[in-house]
Amino acid sequence: MKQKPLKISWRAWCLYKLSRRDYSSFEMENLIQKRAKESGQEVDPVPIVAQLVEEGTIDDDRYVQSQVRLYTEIFSSKGPLELRRHLKTKGGIPSEMIDQYIDNDDRQWYQTALKLRHKSLSEKGFSDEEQQEIPEKVFHTIKQKLYRKGFTEQQIGFGMQGLKPIRIREVQDKSFNVEKLIESRMLSGKGPYEIKQFLLQKGVEKERIQDHLDFPEEVWLEIAAREREKRFGGKKPKTMKEKRKQTDFLQRRGFDFEQIKKVMV
Repeated sequence: MKQKPLKISWRAWCLYKLSRRDYSSFEMENLIQKRAKESGQEVDPVPIVAQLVEEGTIDDDRYVQSQVRLYTEIFSSKGPLELRRHLKTKGGIPSEMIDQYIDNDDRQWYQTALKLRHKSLSEKGFSDEEQQEIPEKVFHTIKQKLYRKGFTEQQIGFGMQGLKPIRIREVQDKSFNVEKLIESRMLSGKGPYEIKQFLLQKGVEKERIQDHLDFPEEVWLEIAAREREKRFGGKKPKTMKEKRKQTDFLQRRGFDFEQIKKVMV
């Protein structure tokens, strides 16, 4: 919906926005451009923001500090990688400035990852014991959550320490055999589509296949990444020809387009 043109100056509008929270200079420029476009106005945001920066009303250093406090004290469930991504993409903050305020090796990030692990276990109905066995699916779900929240590999390892994934096997021999078949195909580097087709040919019902293939997405991505690196090495494809070749290879292994896309970037 088109908004009405401003009845106040752009400076006054910016001051109103800044009274609610801090903005970076990059963020404020984008905000002005967006508002102007929505109301059919033309405005150059650069001199407006430059004046506010000169006055100290907008301060990128202060903005970064406020975002760090927000993530570590209020959200307290996000990792340093997510905060870095937020500051760079939304705030337009250069990496050099981000490095001044965010240290991936700071102990607080490790403790935050551990707190999120305890919270996730509680939500799944498990105790917060440091050493315990949990279902494999729950283990990978928590690990994937830490990954999505922006924690480093070392922080995720610290948060998951003491947890041992166990495979919940059904008593029925037939179910056990299905699990063994799936496990064997996964160990040989096959994706979910290939495994599904293989089991259908073996006469396994679709419903039972779906139940047994219900692994977290991270599991399939790890297998796909391993197979790609085994076949093509650690370097990611640079040309369209290389990308097509690697895509075809992973598709033949039974991985879908989204999974392939994630391991190719």
